[in-house]
Amino acid sequence: MPEIIDRKEGRGLFGADPNNYNEIRPPYPEQIYEFLLTTGALHA
Repeated sequence: MPEIIDRKEGRGLFGADPNNYNEIRPPYPEQIYEFLLTTGALHA
């Protein structure tokens, strides 16, 4: 498991570069996507 970055530090590191954040972050579990779809929070 990767080390967790403090939120403030993360904003400083990735706030100006969202593409870099997207490249480095771990994938979300499939259950999260299913939950977001079934609750209407995410549209396919």
